[in-house]
Parts: sequence; C-alpha cells; structure tokens
Amino acid sequence: MKKKLSLVFICLIVIISIALVLTSERKPAAELLQAPGRSYTSSKKVEDYFIEKLRMPPEEAKTIRTRGQDNDGKISLRLSDKTTLEALISNLNYYGFIKDEKAFIYALENTKDTNAELSM
Repeated sequence: MKKKLSLVFICLIVIISIALVLTSERKPAAELLQAPGRSYTSSKKVEDYFIEKLRMPPEEAKTIRTRGQDNDGKISLRLSDKTTLEALISNLNYYGFIKDEKAFIYALENTKDTNAELSM
C-alpha cells in the first residue's frame, strides 16, 4: 500500500513538473508580442511619470510631447549602468511601452538581432 501511494505521489510530482516547464516555455499570444500603438491603454502613461516623479503640473505633462521642435512628440529613455533588465522591463510595461512583461522577455530570448552591424 505504501509503495503504491509513493508511486502515485512521484508520478504526480513528475506530471506537475512537466506541466510547469511546458507552460513557462509556451509562446505568448501574438497580440501580446505586438508593440502597443497610440490607442493602447495602459494603467500609466509617461506623463504620469512627469507628474509623480518630477512634480510637473498635469497641464505641462500633457503637452510635453508636442512642445519644442526637436522632440517631435517622442520621449527619451535614459539608462544608467546600474539599471537592471528587470527594472527596465517593468518600467516599459508600467508606462505602456510594452503590453506584457513575460511576452517581452520571450521576444528578447527568441528573436534574432537584425541590427547587429550597429555598434554602440
């Protein structure tokens, strides 16, 4: 009886382990791999960062992308040598630049760099 019970327990552990491996390596939905467009709604926007962290008035934060000739509605991202990949991905997701952190990590791990000739 104990042998049967331990065999069933071992089989359950093996099945659960295989299921976890298969689900963690599964390709995310195609929608999650696409870059979000301007119509994508995220919980936060870059403007929220300006308001929360830089204490910018909301009116100024809303117009920050269109003000000036050299920014052309774009936001600059600055990284330091202490920025971790996890922090960067979390921020990109938080402010709506990527749809899903796990899908983005999957894309990083499973795509080929086609701009290899560019050097930094």
